[in-house]
Amino acid sequence: MRKIWFEGEKRRRRRDLTALAAFALLVLGALCHMSGPVRKVQARLHEDRLEFQGQDINRLRYLLVQRGLVQVKQGDPLPSTLVVPPEVVADGLPTVSIVTSKDGLYSSDRGIFTHVWERGRAWERRASFSYFEEGRLVYETPAGVRLHGGKSRTDDYKSMRVVFRRSYAGFPRSEPGVFFSGESPPLRAIVLSNTQGLVRFLNPIALDLAGEVGCTTSRSQPVRVYLNGERMPVGYFLMERQSPEYLESRYGHSEFLWVRQKGDRQKRDRVWQFTVQKKWVEDEPSPMTMEKAGARFDLDQLSAWILAISFCGTNDEGQGAYYFDLRNPDARWRSTAWDMDGSFEHGFDANPGDFYFDVIKGERGRLFRRLIADDPAYRDFFRAKARHALDTCFSPEAVRKLIARYRGYLNTDLFASQREEIAPRLEGTQDYLVARSALYMDALEAFIEQMTDRGDTLADN
Repeated sequence: MRKIWFEGEKRRRRRDLTALAAFALLVLGALCHMSGPVRKVQARLHEDRLEFQGQDINRLRYLLVQRGLVQVKQGDPLPSTLVVPPEVVADGLPTVSIVTSKDGLYSSDRGIFTHVWERGRAWERRASFSYFEEGRLVYETPAGVRLHGGKSRTDDYKSMRVVFRRSYAGFPRSEPGVFFSGESPPLRAIVLSNTQGLVRFLNPIALDLAGEVGCTTSRSQPVRVYLNGERMPVGYFLMERQSPEYLESRYGHSEFLWVRQKGDRQKRDRVWQFTVQKKWVEDEPSPMTMEKAGARFDLDQLSAWILAISFCGTNDEGQGAYYFDLRNPDARWRSTAWDMDGSFEHGFDANPGDFYFDVIKGERGRLFRRLIADDPAYRDFFRAKARHALDTCFSPEAVRKLIARYRGYLNTDLFASQREEIAPRLEGTQDYLVARSALYMDALEAFIEQMTDRGDTLADN
């Protein structure tokens, strides 16, 4: 049996493509608007000793559409649009609907829900995607869906990534202005983060605080999710996925070095330009000064990240990515804030007076401590930045306003099944942050004194 693949330009130019396209046109023309067209086409091709692999039938149809050989009827709603009950659309709440084959989700050999630790394009499934808000369909498109996350992959209700691709007869990015109150750029992918793990309801709060103080963060919004017409029993947050394409939507170009904090360590180490900076942070002789560090790292943004991590009490801070703008002659290394669900001691039994400046992990934490120990100018710089944050975005008034917004989310149908569980954590988070706002400067001064003494001791030796 001859196997046919449509993966690269070279393969698409195979000698028998014209004959195959002509044959498929006859079949697809008759079946493209009938029930079960894919199964019927595959059966006919099998009889003719042609075997299609995986999603190649979809790629063939897309190829024919692109070349004008098949006309697609415009205006027909996608399955993900049709399965949402009218009363759900009518209540106006932001709602995501995804429809994909049950086999692609649950089959024993290829189901993404039955192989939760598998990753990559091979474990992405074709789907249709629809987004509703304010009582109307805002956007629908063919797309891909795969699992997303780390430990959350074992949750009963999965976090998912929706990927926009041409190969699904869609577009390589979403339309602009679809999400985030109409402010979203064209996106290559979005993340649907479940809140079955209740700390993931708190993660966007920490990211909001980080964004307000000056970090590069992902935008987010709460949504209700339907999968194959069934409502997922927990609420979700729809978020920008951080990747090199995420930078492209922010800066208007794609020429960046990108180094993820988590993932394949060997892949990180292959970005030798960043490996040089890591080694420099560790090995540069004292004193470490703002002038030297500022030539390599954006210290204003690095300090914003330290403020966010230390104020929120984040205990899983090794997240996000470093990036470098290759088009900017004055560029320095910057970083993103991503997963901050280890913040606020999860909203319970936290001592707001516990601060951990001395154990913040990674190059950002190490460089911060060296600067505090060695450079009086940086100490004054960081003090001023902290005072400004505490007077503005970290003030008790700002914290209460932020928590009130999330309390509003919690009181809608989006999180109806979780309200009793999440509400006390939300109130605990507010109490924690309000108390922390009054204690932060004293804790910072104690840490500065400790690090200054350490720096003086090292200099004497």
